[in-house]
Amino acid sequence: MPRQRPFLCSGGTREWLPCSSNELKPCLGMTFLTLKEGIAFYKAYARPSGFNMHKATTTKNRQSVVSFKYCLCNKAGFKEKKNLIKDDSYKQKEPKTSCEENKKKTEANEKSTDVVNRKRLVTIVGCKVQMVLKHRKEGGYVVSIFHEGHNHPLYTLICKKSQKEEGK
Repeated sequence: MPRQRPFLCSGGTREWLPCSSNELKPCLGMTFLTLKEGIAFYKAYARPSGFNMHKATTTKNRQSVVSFKYCLCNKAGFKEKKNLIKDDSYKQKEPKTSCEENKKKTEANEKSTDVVNRKRLVTIVGCKVQMVLKHRKEGGYVVSIFHEGHNHPLYTLICKKSQKEEGK
């Protein structure tokens, strides 16, 4: 079972740090021969530590070589609030009409549709955990940024069985 230790940050927020061995933990300046090797190392750190990793932004240089690769916690970012319309009709392209007809149509649509909010489990909570791999001129990749403090409790062994594997 992954161990974790919560602590208070200077801003008064709580962070959870995974208690993992130093051999598994990435550190600044650590180098890898390939990008795949670096990502595999971070996955090997994430799973026993109690979180899933998510590959995010990739930045390429002019020669189409990956210059930066961001590996994040799967709870990074925030969900946008979306409203669904009850009638589930999709907007289709219609022939162009006069301005007056368009106004009448939009007024009718506004009156006839009700907004429905779907309730779903919150899985994205703005976690700041990340490892950034930067391409070196000599070849290979180096860990340029590493932050390990989660703003949410980590998975337990029982919860981990129901979690999805890493995506993207």
